[in-house]
Amino acid sequence: MGGADYEYMCSSCHLKPGLEESDMSIGLYPQPPNLSISHETHQHGTDEELARQNFWVIKHGIKASGMPAWGKTHSDERIWAMVAFIKRLPTLTPEQYQVLTAID
Repeated sequence: MGGADYEYMCSSCHLKPGLEESDMSIGLYPQPPNLSISHETHQHGTDEELARQNFWVIKHGIKASGMPAWGKTHSDERIWAMVAFIKRLPTLTPEQYQVLTAID
C-alpha cells in the first residue's frame, strides 16, 4: 500500500531501485539516505525499533534537513504503509518497484 506514496513523496530524494542519484538528492544538504539499498551494516536496534524510528521521522520530519512532516497530511495507517514499503524497498528490482508503485 505504501508504494504509490513513496513514489510520489519520497523517491526524488531517497531514490528507487536502479538509481544512484537524482537532481534532488544531489542538491540536498545534508544528503538524504538512499533507501533503495540495504543499510543493514549501519542499522542499530531491532527491526521493530527501526520501524518505529522510520514512522516517527516520516510523521514529524527532521528540522532543517528538507525532510517534511507528513503526519500533518497523512494518517498513521498511511505512514505505517510507507514504513512497510521502505523495509521491503532494498529487495526490489526496478521492475518490481514499478509494479508496486503504479497508481491505478
